[in-house]
Amino acid sequence: TIGLIIYMILLFLLFKMGINAYFASNDVQTKNIISAILCTFFSIIVANYAQEVITMYPTNILFYTGMGILASYHKKIV
Repeated sequence: TIGLIIYMILLFLLFKMGINAYFASNDVQTKNIISAILCTFFSIIVANYAQEVITMYPTNILFYTGMGILASYHKKIV
């Protein structure tokens, strides 16, 4: 259960970072990109209830690439 709690905290902080970057941004195109990534993350996080979605092949590439893009936008904006 400790691992699950750490994993959920990681996902929560990732989602919080994206929301903060969305509201701190002034560019419309950047807001659209961040909102698309956040919508994808939300669906993956909800579907990851059984902890099997993120480890699947096409989804993990999308998830970790989106994490990198979101982190770079957060670093530029905030």
